[in-house]
Amino acid sequence: MTESDHPLSERDQADDDKVTPRGATAFVFVMLAGYIIYWAYLWYTTIIERGVGG
Repeated sequence: MTESDHPLSERDQADDDKVTPRGATAFVFVMLAGYIIYWAYLWYTTIIERGVGG
């Protein structure tokens, strides 16, 4: 019998209820920061460098 054939122990099942995604908040903030930097760069190159009438 392999390890995957065994049912989960009570301890493993209890641990599954408490799982929180590590780094998920950091990932969201990094993606949000990248998004803001991207749009700020596009705004800068379009409006500031070319000018409003450009």
